[in-house]
Amino acid sequence: MLKHAVLSGGMPISRVAQHLLCTTVGEVLQGADADVLPLPVDPSTPEEGRLLQALSAGTTPAEASTTFRKSIVAAGRHSWLFLLVTAVNYLHLGQQAPSEALPPVSLQPISEGQRSAIAYLAEQVDIFVDHVPGVMPEFNWEAVLHAHKRTYAGELLVKGLPLTWQQVEPTLPAPELCGSISAEALAAPPIREWIRNPAWAIKPRSEWPRRFRRTKVRVRPGEYPDLIRGLYRHNIISFLPDAELVYDSTGAPLVNGIFGMPKEDATSLDFDPLTCVLRLILNLTPSNEVQRVISGEVKSLPLFSQWLLLELQKHECLALSSEDMVSAFNLFQLPRSWWPLFVIAEPISDSLAAELGQGNRRWACVSVIPMGWLSATGLMQHLHGQLVREARALAPSGARLPWLSRTLDATPGADLRFRQ
Repeated sequence: MLKHAVLSGGMPISRVAQHLLCTTVGEVLQGADADVLPLPVDPSTPEEGRLLQALSAGTTPAEASTTFRKSIVAAGRHSWLFLLVTAVNYLHLGQQAPSEALPPVSLQPISEGQRSAIAYLAEQVDIFVDHVPGVMPEFNWEAVLHAHKRTYAGELLVKGLPLTWQQVEPTLPAPELCGSISAEALAAPPIREWIRNPAWAIKPRSEWPRRFRRTKVRVRPGEYPDLIRGLYRHNIISFLPDAELVYDSTGAPLVNGIFGMPKEDATSLDFDPLTCVLRLILNLTPSNEVQRVISGEVKSLPLFSQWLLLELQKHECLALSSEDMVSAFNLFQLPRSWWPLFVIAEPISDSLAAELGQGNRRWACVSVIPMGWLSATGLMQHLHGQLVREARALAPSGARLPWLSRTLDATPGADLRFRQ
């Protein structure tokens, strides 16, 4: 059942599994390609075929468990092996399309290294299957998961905190930098059209909920005017009138909540939620519900496991460095056509609107890439890549950063150089 779910699902790992389903493993060849990954695996076994044929002919699962006991055991072991190979190949390939990274679908000879790897995985399957108890012990996972909220890294999860301008301002770039880069102008032509035309990412009205969800504006009492003033002076927000908002079938506007997330360690003894520095986060659940994801270049992000594929010779070491943009989301301005999707759920007062010269435009809306938007990660990855590509093209060839690779004549003890 799990194998069927992976094969029929729409997940990235499903595409790897579907490719393996069409691959037939050949004989072990001496001198075959030395790369162990991606691993081949036979998609099925005769035992699985007999079971599927019996079930399609009307045999019930209860009858099959009695009549085809040995076939079920053999097919189950191979299904686990198939799933293990699929998972290993997915961790190796990352989120690339299998057609770009996997070998062509055909009879695949395997190397000695691949044969040994598959034999090891089969051994682990045998250990797992042979030592599973007949009845799995009951365990209250719900109680465990609700006892402590932690990330996959074991870090304590902290709930969103009410905002004040004093706590948000330190996280923002200088006012002249906020929203200073046009996302539309920087993007490559295919992504630029998505940024220019929000309608491409909006679901049909028939797929919208009857009533938009409601989210809270979490700001400390009396602090909302100062927060709005500060964000407006930093070019993080703009304003819209009632007529430019999006409305559901009940006439309620599409508006979103805001809250803060601490940048500091919330488990430290001196942590104070009243003074800690907070990132401005939008709760865009209502807006995200009516949109499709703009994936951008999110698939170019490597899986962490892919770093394990780097092999160093004895005389080599790996030096890593990185450069990041401070408060990157707030640097990129979105076109006005996106603003109605990022409206904050609390309108400003008439007096504050007059003070800021907004007239009847009483709805604050985020005009930069908002943290909390379902397309923010993919779009930011693309824009960051565009900056690197454009900077590389503008730099003289001798001043360009090299691509990571060894020279062909690298020898033990020699200084490693990089090819341009």
